[in-house]
This record gives sequence, structure tokens and C-alpha cells, in this order.
Amino acid sequence: MRINKPDLLVNDIASYLEQYANLPYGKRLDCVQVRYNKDLPAPSEPTDEEKEVLSYGQKAPKDSNDHEYRIVLMLPFTGYDPPEMINVQLHKKLQYAEIL
Repeated sequence: MRINKPDLLVNDIASYLEQYANLPYGKRLDCVQVRYNKDLPAPSEPTDEEKEVLSYGQKAPKDSNDHEYRIVLMLPFTGYDPPEMINVQLHKKLQYAEIL
């Protein structure tokens, strides 16, 4: 599947999570375009925030043909037992997506 407008998909998922999912306050949804520079020298030491994004948004250069985005739902570490899976059903045709 190709998502032509990932920001619209993220908005749809965020709306679904706000309305239907029983998730705690403090959740955060992030969408990043994957960087294909894992294990390559960095020009400078990444900040703590950059390290967090790299933990879920980085792959090896050999995978660069993927042109991938990743959508990540971050939940609080304490006071919440996260579900093993969250099934998001948008129940609509995604005008910004096409099946390859």
C-alpha cells in the first residue's frame, strides 16, 4: 500500500484513538519518515529527543528502497497496562492511499 499523504492518515488514526480507544491521558502519536542511516557515522551527537526518534525511525542504508514512514503510539510508562494490540478501523475509503 502506498500512502500519498501520511499526515492525513495520522490525523485519521489520531481521531479514531481520541474517540474510540480506551487509552490514558499523556499518549502521543508520532509519524516519521524513516532515515536510512543506521550504523553510519553521525555528523554530531544526537540530542535525547533525536535518539528517541531514531529508536523507531531509522533503518540500515540497504533498506532505502522502502521509502517508509512509521507511525508510533507512545504511552506512559507507569500507571497503565497497555493492550497487546490496538485495532484501528477507520471504516472509510482512504482517498490518500492506493494498493500496489
